[in-house]
Amino acid sequence: MLLRQLLFTALCATTLFGCDSQNSDDSDPFPQEECTPPGPSGCWIEKTATPSKRQELQPAKLGTKIYVVGGMNGTSFQDMEVLSSVEVYDTVTDSWTAVASIPNARHHIATASTGGKIYASGGMTGQFSSEWKERDYLHEYDPDTNVWTELASMPTARGEHLAVAFGGKIYFIGGRFDLGRDSNANEVYDPATDSWDTRASMPTARRSFAVAVLDSLIYVIGGRHLDGPSLSDLATVEAYSPASDTWYSRAELPFPRGALALGVLHDKLYAIGGEYFTGQGGVYEHNQQYDPVADHWSDVESMPRPAHGTGAVTINNTIYVAGGGVQVAVFSSGFMQAFTIDP
Repeated sequence: MLLRQLLFTALCATTLFGCDSQNSDDSDPFPQEECTPPGPSGCWIEKTATPSKRQELQPAKLGTKIYVVGGMNGTSFQDMEVLSSVEVYDTVTDSWTAVASIPNARHHIATASTGGKIYASGGMTGQFSSEWKERDYLHEYDPDTNVWTELASMPTARGEHLAVAFGGKIYFIGGRFDLGRDSNANEVYDPATDSWDTRASMPTARRSFAVAVLDSLIYVIGGRHLDGPSLSDLATVEAYSPASDTWYSRAELPFPRGALALGVLHDKLYAIGGEYFTGQGGVYEHNQQYDPVADHWSDVESMPRPAHGTGAVTINNTIYVAGGGVQVAVFSSGFMQAFTIDP
């Protein structure tokens, strides 16, 4: 969709997508080297960077390892590369390795894991946003054989959607379809039968949101929707019960934001980073904690390197945020940031 590309160009016309006064670069020192103890507001430490800088991805975990699949790499639309490469971070050794690339390079892929395998669906091909086209691919990665296998296609070709595993199935929610329309689809894939089912639609159609499971509910946080000719950020929070096939409203984010990450730690949610287009546009460093018992959001320690277009994975009481864009639009990073907090 040409709209997004024109918006980015107008926002930062004086530099190369240059709302960069508020964003980190590789030379900035990280504020802390250890978190002992992390304290009630938490703290961040830097881990080994991704071999390939990338953004517009959803990390997935298997055991103590984190997989980043596809995405985009560049400092503008002009030099942006669509990726098929897959890299794996070992949280035990703080090291990265490359594994088999996913078929069909694309960005904004939704990924999740269940049964010891990674599932990657949809995403978009195309370099410039006017060329982006949603895809219906579904691939399964087996770490034992290092092979990707194509499975039954998604019922609705989508990008900017997200995936989450629950009860041995994968829920693929929201996103954009039909060359840019907002989706409220809630489509469920069953690996045991290689088949799809449609569940209750999300009340708020949206893209570029965040998703996580907490207390048997799937939470969908923030995002964007197409409001006339422009994209508007959302503060909307909705929770889905797979058991009852029902959606519920929850307390909104303190302020609207899209392209954020969502982690789970000590029975609470953490909404991290994100991007905005208003004014000159920019990238958020905010980290806000949600207490499901109180249905309340509060601020905790902000991420040292603001990022958008990535996701969060929790392993051994630590939330990991891999890569992401560090300026509005396309400006990919390889940062690996890890957050811990007292229970």
